Amino acid sequence: MASELRSLVLCAFAALIAGVAISWAVSVWRPRRGGFALTLGVLLAVNLPAVLGLRSPVLLFLAGLPLVLLATAPRFETLNREYAGAARSLGASELRIFLRLILPLSWHSVLLAYVLALYAPFAELLL
Repeated sequence: MASELRSLVLCAFAALIAGVAISWAVSVWRPRRGGFALTLGVLLAVNLPAVLGLRSPVLLFLAGLPLVLLATAPRFETLNREYAGAARSLGASELRIFLRLILPLSWHSVLLAYVLALYAPFAELLL
């Protein structure tokens, strides 16, 4: 049980890191299409481990990733782009802008995303 819980926490953290990066990239480049594909991906990834009855770390990661995307994307969309432009004009790199500006402004969403990414596989573990 302890090793499964440790694996669950690590998978949720990996989903958080990947999901925040993907969500930020999507909000910066703003694709015009893909809402249907994202919704279908969320439904498939969240329900896939339950349907197959598997508890592999990859499936736990895939179950948490869409929830992270759904929790962080709206916050990244609403951030004022002028802040990043001002930081860029002062010579900050994209990584520095993300770590010093974007994450502190959206830490509530990132925390919520981690809780959601941890909850979905944890519910599977208990069942």
